[in-house]
Amino acid sequence: MPTACRSIHLRHFFGTCSRRVLLLAFLLLPVVAAVSAEGASEDRWFKGTTHSHSFWSDGDQFPDMVVDWFKSRDYDFFSLTDHNRIMEGNRWVKLVRQRRPISEEVLQKYIDRFGADWVEVRGEGSEREVRLKTFQEIEKRFAEPGRFLLIQGEEITDRSKAPSSRCVHINALNLVKLIRPQSGDSAIETMRRDIAAADEQARQMRRPILTHVNHPNFGGYSITARDLAEVPEVRFLEICNNHNGVCHYGDKNHPSVERLWDLANTLRLIEKKVPPIYGVASDDSHNYHTKSPSRAIPGRGWIVVRARRLETRALLRAMAEGDFYSSTGVELAELDYNPRRRTLHVEVVPKPDTHYTIEFIGTPADLTLPDDKALDKTA
Repeated sequence: MPTACRSIHLRHFFGTCSRRVLLLAFLLLPVVAAVSAEGASEDRWFKGTTHSHSFWSDGDQFPDMVVDWFKSRDYDFFSLTDHNRIMEGNRWVKLVRQRRPISEEVLQKYIDRFGADWVEVRGEGSEREVRLKTFQEIEKRFAEPGRFLLIQGEEITDRSKAPSSRCVHINALNLVKLIRPQSGDSAIETMRRDIAAADEQARQMRRPILTHVNHPNFGGYSITARDLAEVPEVRFLEICNNHNGVCHYGDKNHPSVERLWDLANTLRLIEKKVPPIYGVASDDSHNYHTKSPSRAIPGRGWIVVRARRLETRALLRAMAEGDFYSSTGVELAELDYNPRRRTLHVEVVPKPDTHYTIEFIGTPADLTLPDDKALDKTA
């Protein structure tokens, strides 16, 4: 059957568990396809995550403790993306506060890890405050050329104007300046405006800035397949987000995020004739003091990018070309596309007592599309 695109879905079956868990999704286009088998040996795989939070917004941990968590677990690159903030300026937060109070235990662990010379505390009693470290301070302490890279990011947390009032959250990576929400009259217009603001900063600063749309089913199924199809500027979508409120699996009236991704790409390829969307996995980590799977804990979703160097420009260029995969556990030993032969070679690093299924999912060039109402209710 002729296809307009190819995708690979690797799923993991845990023992007798009846639910199939999406572990990896990788989208390959023959025309942009990443790397030929001959050139793959010159590049390296780099593991990182593009969506995490700290006390700078609604996370429950100090930003340097968050960065330390990921670096100590062999991530190669990392981006903190707090809501409508970048880590700059002289910001003090109270320990005693109504929302997200900072316990003495959390503060003491922070001091124990970095020392009293690093941790700045002032005030007494209920007025005690801690200064949050900036991106520049954290980068100076943690970044190591060729070993660990920090990328400054923001989650542009937006909502379309009334009466539609739909949530639109977009991560922007490699920022210099804060991007304020650009709210439009619809989810479509809001996505366009927020991405345009990021593109304008990229032009002004002469640096690549990558944006990805987050958790489309969040906020009452705010972003539909049609919305994503109508905005060609959207090139990346979170197909795995480990926050407990994102409705990842959908319901009887709404598609899962994975299904939504397939539907949006079908519309883009068959109807709109625009490039498809690449899938990104993330933690969306907020909670660092619990191991409960019902919380937004770190370490459950990431991307692995193939690039020549561990540098921001090289990583973002590789992602733009589709040379990466997203995972919540599956590791690939080989992933090579040969554009001359139009062949794809995939090899998984196997784990004991684990069964792997690889599915190739294509969009027929002569597919008849259902109407939008049917699309939105395809669970």
